[in-house]
Amino acid sequence: MRPGKNLHRVVEAWTKGASDTLITYEALEAAGVMSREEIEYVDKLVNLLAVLS
Repeated sequence: MRPGKNLHRVVEAWTKGASDTLITYEALEAAGVMSREEIEYVDKLVNLLAVLS
């Protein structure tokens, strides 16, 4: 499998610490941590970086 091939299906936010916790973008938006525009920007950026890797 090529890295980043199905990335559009698996982009998620995770905490970094002693244990990993999945945080959905919807939860970040609902909590006011990120706006929809910021989420869309981050999603595009992560996909671009995966393609370049």
